[in-house]
Amino acid sequence: MRDLLSELQRPFRLWSHDEIFGEPCPVPAEGGTYGWHFTTAPHPALDAGRLLYIGVSPGSATSRETLRSRIKYHFRGDAEGSTVRLTVGCLLGFPCTGWAGRAR
Repeated sequence: MRDLLSELQRPFRLWSHDEIFGEPCPVPAEGGTYGWHFTTAPHPALDAGRLLYIGVSPGSATSRETLRSRIKYHFRGDAEGSTVRLTVGCLLGFPCTGWAGRAR
């Protein structure tokens, strides 16, 4: 677990929106764990260049979601379906209501 956290905190490479939506997409179409970083701080209170979020895809054994589909959704989705967007919104002080987590 410590190796995974180290890899997520200090990745060898970060991919941009254009790279992820380009061909070929560098994100594998399989399950796994991913980290979300911001090279530019989304708010003065948040540091740039740090790990801000860790996610896993698929989120359940019955899901057909992949790392590729989940990461692409984070780029174009909304806070209702993207926990990255919800987390950033909460950190920035926006109301965090109307969302219910599910126990595993």
